Amino acid sequence: MVKDRKLVRIYKNKEASDEYIEVNLFYEIGGMNYFTGKTIKRGYYIDAMPVQRDETGMWKEYKLFSGIMDMVAEAKRFSVSTFQSLVASVDMGIYDSHINELLDLTARKNGLKLENFERKGLVLVNE
Repeated sequence: MVKDRKLVRIYKNKEASDEYIEVNLFYEIGGMNYFTGKTIKRGYYIDAMPVQRDETGMWKEYKLFSGIMDMVAEAKRFSVSTFQSLVASVDMGIYDSHINELLDLTARKNGLKLENFERKGLVLVNE
């Protein structure tokens, strides 16, 4: 179960006006995943997920099991200061190689061409 989630990057498909890949940073409280049968560790994760949305962001359409997530920091409990420092680290580009790898895996998993996607501005909303 996700406790806090922050949209940190948006990549827009240059060829399809409603196709995006969103990159989120979030805290996962961990536990058993009943869909996969695996146990998820408690900590902070980055995920990349393909999304269909309109230009205003008023509606979003997600495809189940289409994203990739990976842990960036293990933690026993949620901390606002740790979360904010991880968001700042993403903003400074410390996790760029990690994010690029997740984007590549997500694109391959969903049959998308990563070269068609470009980063779309700064994300100023807190979702």
